[in-house]
Amino acid sequence: PPSPSPPPPIGIPNTLSVRNGPCPVTDSGRCMTTPNYPYNYWNNQFCSVNVLERAELTVFAFDTESHYDWLAISPPNGPPSIQCSASTDGCFAGSQGPDGVVVEAGSALVFQSDQMVTRSGFRLCAGTDRLSTYQSPPPSPPPPRPPPS
Repeated sequence: PPSPSPPPPIGIPNTLSVRNGPCPVTDSGRCMTTPNYPYNYWNNQFCSVNVLERAELTVFAFDTESHYDWLAISPPNGPPSIQCSASTDGCFAGSQGPDGVVVEAGSALVFQSDQMVTRSGFRLCAGTDRLSTYQSPPPSPPPPRPPPS
């Protein structure tokens, strides 16, 4: 029997674009990783990736130093970086990544590490937003009435 075909890529091409820093954008602009992923990222890293299309994030791996190394989602036209704490909305650290979070066009994904502990980091992809892209089709119109006899 033929081997099954690979699953289609998540997201649409060119959803993500590097704004600055060493975070790679891969898979034709669909995915982002920390520097050196899947190996430990380095100390004192800062990078920012632009979100060009509204999308839902899918996290495939997420491991940063809790409370010190962050992925922040900067709102559209917001500041290019965010001061994160455990209670800051849009900030993710430790093993809690932004899986299922919808990001708007014009926002940014910002990674920052401190000067101490490093971890393997993360890989996430911008999938198409299920809310707008995967709506069920409209119902079929009713069949025509038979002509009167």
